[in-house]
Amino acid sequence: MAKPTRLPAPKTLLTATATTTQVTTAVGYGLISLAAASGFFFFSSGLQPLTNRQGSTVTAARPSLEEQTSNIVTLQESYVGMTTTTIQQALALRKTEMIRRMQADPDRAARNVIAPDVRSRFAAADQPMIEQQQALRGTYQPQLAELGDGTQQTIHRLKQVDGSVRFLHFSGSPVDLPPGAAVTVEQAYVLDAEALVSSTLNDGSSNLTVDSTAVTTTTTNRKTAVVLFNFSDDPRAAMTTDQVRTALFTGGSSVDAYYKEATYNSIQFVGKSRVDGDVLGWFTIPSTYPKTPSDCAGTAVDTWAAQARQLAQAAGNDLSGYDHYLYIMPWMANQWSACSWAGLADIGGNQAWINGAPNYVNVRIVGHELGHNLGLWHAQVRRCRDGSGATVSLSTSCTNTDYADTFDVMGNDPFLHRQFNTFNKSKLGLYGTSNVVDVTANGTYTVVPIEQASSGVQALRISRGPNQPPLYVEFRQPYGTFDNFALTDPAVNGVMVRLGPASGTSSAFTYLLDMTPATGDTPGTTDGFRDAALPAGQTFQDFGSGVIIKTQSVAATGAVVEVQFVAPTCQHSAPIVNLLPASQTSAPGGTKNFTFTVASTELSTCPNVTYRLNGTLPNGWTQTVTPATLSIAPGASGQFIAAVTNTASSLIGTYPVVEELIDSTTNGVVVTKTAAMSLIASEIIAPTATFTS
Repeated sequence: MAKPTRLPAPKTLLTATATTTQVTTAVGYGLISLAAASGFFFFSSGLQPLTNRQGSTVTAARPSLEEQTSNIVTLQESYVGMTTTTIQQALALRKTEMIRRMQADPDRAARNVIAPDVRSRFAAADQPMIEQQQALRGTYQPQLAELGDGTQQTIHRLKQVDGSVRFLHFSGSPVDLPPGAAVTVEQAYVLDAEALVSSTLNDGSSNLTVDSTAVTTTTTNRKTAVVLFNFSDDPRAAMTTDQVRTALFTGGSSVDAYYKEATYNSIQFVGKSRVDGDVLGWFTIPSTYPKTPSDCAGTAVDTWAAQARQLAQAAGNDLSGYDHYLYIMPWMANQWSACSWAGLADIGGNQAWINGAPNYVNVRIVGHELGHNLGLWHAQVRRCRDGSGATVSLSTSCTNTDYADTFDVMGNDPFLHRQFNTFNKSKLGLYGTSNVVDVTANGTYTVVPIEQASSGVQALRISRGPNQPPLYVEFRQPYGTFDNFALTDPAVNGVMVRLGPASGTSSAFTYLLDMTPATGDTPGTTDGFRDAALPAGQTFQDFGSGVIIKTQSVAATGAVVEVQFVAPTCQHSAPIVNLLPASQTSAPGGTKNFTFTVASTELSTCPNVTYRLNGTLPNGWTQTVTPATLSIAPGASGQFIAAVTNTASSLIGTYPVVEELIDSTTNGVVVTKTAAMSLIASEIIAPTATFTS
């Protein structure tokens, strides 16, 4: 019998210090190749037990996408004898994480793309579990889902020539494509139906080509087929066809009544077979009732629509020639745990889905989704703060709340369904040349109410300078069923001001600004925007552009608005900062890097600001900061790297790493961020094997 022999640890053994060298570029993809990978992090599932040098057991967190990618690219050359099953398990786990990151954090996914030459070295049966470089061509058909928490999710869909759908996830710079456009993507990385897309390639050239732009044609009578469907294991008829017809077509507060009033009778929804609306069904489709989010994901809604249409046609209904197809399913008891949206629609397309009859068969949801079909995006609000943290009408330190403008059905109010804002009316083609005035110089204007057709001015579009979204000014008065304001309502005693696109050809969000920011919000709400209008006698100044707006007077027939342009001035605002990672692990005596990012929120009228970083560390610890100072221009960003070294005598445990951002001119602390360093005994003891002869 031979004596026991200590074997070297195989390279597939989990290590607590595995690393990945990432190829990070400002544009395009960070391709991970064999030459760029170092270390190895293999795992089966869940948390991993490790043995430290003292012989006790510690637990390592589930490997990150970076660690899994490093694992994958070193599989074949770093380890001999791994079974096919083990390889496939590792690939499958990374694929799940890669898809999750594509959906939630495309920038991170782009930094971990596996190079095509590495993918090609795997067996043919394994390659579908690794992202594949492909060119994509098709029609861009985005969808907006209205989620149960009042927010929205944009689903970027590319319908390819063969009819298949790819879900696009954009990394790098924001991509703004017009709905209905024919789009070519030169280089995408595809996993199943998910496609990771950068706006530029690594050489800086464009990755996207818009071959043509679809123009929404708004006709007066929009032929609409309403298809009611339910599921094979839940065949409920949640409403009668007459109830649906009343809610959508014939009732005094119906969807059709809203559009007639809000569009000056320019848009009406009608049936093809019946003037009072074509409501078909109920049809019980073969699919089962969705019970989890995955049951509603991807192309599930397209499958349901196809099944419902097939049954409707089999029942003798001719579904050709409609402008809109509206699919309605019953309200679900597990509404938000399965399909988390109340409505879903193709933007600039002709399909919409309503998740919940009878609850959501109303103007709030159906009117909103049909607005998406007509090319409209969400009406949002923008809340801003100045450098001291006080709420102001507009600054460079702002947050947007989606779906929160209650003065437009493209926003969200559970009870009141106000007419479209002036930008959306313009996008729908409701205004002539006399209705919209482009303001580029000082002047005084009378703005008439938007609720009725007029030859007067109904929108001021005020320039804020090159490459800046203009300000839109509108005036409202009580009228009809939907803009039925009280005479004392602030909305009709001043003018509303929004930011909006210069043109409406693509993702045309609008942002309502609060002209009375001092009133504030009830915590957790946006009710401070109920009095967002600029009252008579009050003035708003956009310091960044130099625009001044004053509501001189208000009457039932119009509001008198004065616009002035003055020199922009600097209004200092705090930068946006981050300290990453939030925590690090190290052996005693080790060094770990923390990245402190600084992004300026200041206007172009402000000077550069020079910062330095000061660390407050446990006794005896040191840090080296690179660079020593950062000069940040308005709107620019930079980062410090803090290399933090702990002492070899430090005890096992978790310690705070506190970093202060200092303004070098004033020597004042701008902001403080805290991370953590956990000290562990991380050396792995190699396994012991006994050989017998």
